[in-house]
Amino acid sequence: MTNYSGITSNIKEIDITKTLQYLASGLVEWEKLDLDKHNELPKALPIGMSKILAISILEGETTFS
Repeated sequence: MTNYSGITSNIKEIDITKTLQYLASGLVEWEKLDLDKHNELPKALPIGMSKILAISILEGETTFS
């Protein structure tokens, strides 16, 4: 098991507001796409999702076992 103590200070470096803006703008762009293009994700959406996952992992809320 990996010890993540000391890494939690890095969470402060991830701007939550910008992360949520990435998610929101990506979802808005995705919703505007024609249904036949819904498999094409706007760039902002996976960036926001990745940041949310990183925060969750660093806070110990998500584990991969």
